[in-house]
Amino acid sequence: MKLNLNNKAYKPQVVSFGPYHHGEDQLMPMEEHKWRALLQFLRKCKKPFEDFVKAMEEVAGDL
Repeated sequence: MKLNLNNKAYKPQVVSFGPYHHGEDQLMPMEEHKWRALLQFLRKCKKPFEDFVKAMEEVAGDL
């Protein structure tokens, strides 16, 4: 039995978070927006950037 999968459901169409599709041409227009969103998030949460880096480093091996 062959599964009929919709490849569009697995491939990002507008924005991608993570390494798998990074750098694909159709996703590049959103890169600037992603950085802006990150900076806005960091300002609003009022926690040091280093706290997030440390938290990501702690789980990076599990990903």
